[in-house]
Amino acid sequence: MLGVMTLHILGHGGILDSLNILSVNYNIAWLLETCAYCAVDCFMLISGYIGVESKFKYSNLIYLWLETEVYSVGIMLLFMVAGIKNMRECITAFFPVIMLQYCFFSMYIGMMLLAPVINIFIRKSAISVVLPIVISTTGAYTVLSIANENIFGLGSGYSVLWFLILYMWGGTIYKVQKEYQFNVKIVKQIVLVLLLFSWLSKIFFETMTIKLYGEAKWGLTFIKYTSPTILGVAIGLLIMFVFIYLGS
Repeated sequence: MLGVMTLHILGHGGILDSLNILSVNYNIAWLLETCAYCAVDCFMLISGYIGVESKFKYSNLIYLWLETEVYSVGIMLLFMVAGIKNMRECITAFFPVIMLQYCFFSMYIGMMLLAPVINIFIRKSAISVVLPIVISTTGAYTVLSIANENIFGLGSGYSVLWFLILYMWGGTIYKVQKEYQFNVKIVKQIVLVLLLFSWLSKIFFETMTIKLYGEAKWGLTFIKYTSPTILGVAIGLLIMFVFIYLGS
């Protein structure tokens, strides 16, 4: 949650856009952005981790939908009382999922509708079956997304497909952890290397393209939700915090 807040402050808050490119403050701000970028992926990993062995109830989705509906309409009414009226916003407030009022929530609902199928696959299959499928599928999607982040309809990470991949990873980690113990020290080192690589790749690409083309390009190649390095950081954080939570 702290990561999501950081992303919104730096992005929607206008901090990143207000800094001179490749300045010290710019690079520091992007280091914070890179560290926080895995936050959205983490939420989906957690959903898979705790959901794979949970008893799935569609009634919970309906309750979550209604809860979102109440907040959506309630906030809209507050804006209307304050004199801020927008007909389109009024309409979308009543249909938050269908009208993509909250993109994250719409994708989450789509993912959870298919979660029972994934749960059965992970629970009933051996690790030797599950792990190669998850790794190969994810590898293809993430590597190819470097060239085109919307390939296979990934939608830069805001898609049901990407959420499903993350959910599968969360469930797979839970299954693996029941039989094997992760070396958290090595996990921490991998997370640090992936973070530094993602951040330094931005500085490198922008420095080189400014010299070659006169403008910064490809800076976000490894800083996006579908990036293999950002996904690796998210998986590493899940393992680390589970380790802390279990008091191992």
